[in-house]
Formats: sequence, structure tokens, C-alpha cells
Amino acid sequence: MDGLVVPLAPKLLAACLNALEDWGIQQLRDWGFDFLDVSYREAKNLGVNFVALGNDQVLSMKGANDLNAKMRAAGLKVYDPDRSMFTLGGGVHCLCQALCRDEG
Repeated sequence: MDGLVVPLAPKLLAACLNALEDWGIQQLRDWGFDFLDVSYREAKNLGVNFVALGNDQVLSMKGANDLNAKMRAAGLKVYDPDRSMFTLGGGVHCLCQALCRDEG
């Protein structure tokens, strides 16, 4: 599994809450983070393997249907190509180099 907590936007995280300790969830909430809950099944199937592009845009992939719907409902623009267009294994985050963003 790529990760259980992945940043989407400032103060918004995608997280598989069922796989996290209660104290960790509470600490993140205390720091002001909100969550989009990802089911364990979807997280295990690379559902959290996405790239937060900034400006409320996310590169996800087809197959992460529940999370993609939650991200769209949260106001994010979601691009979700069929990952088999890129490779037979891995998710879009694993296929990307680190993004360098301008501060301005």
C-alpha cells in the first residue's frame, strides 16, 4: 500500500481512517486537517496513489471510483485516466517525478 495518509490540498487529506490509530487521527484533526476517508479495499488497490497538482486539481486514476467521487464533491478537479494507458502496474504517483512548483 502506498500510504494511508496523503495530502490533497492545504488542510485536506485522503486517509484510510480504518487503518490508522485513533491518536494519529486526533492529532491531525487538532492540527486543523480534514479527511476524505478512503476504504481499506480502495487504498490497497492503489486508490491513494494520486498526485495533488495544486490549484485544487488532482491526477488520480480510473478505478478509484469512491475517492474520485469524494474529491469531486469536495470541489477538486479530478483527472482520472485509465492507468493501463501508462503501465500494467503501479499508480500515477509512482509514475511521476517530483513536481517543482513556483512559489508565486
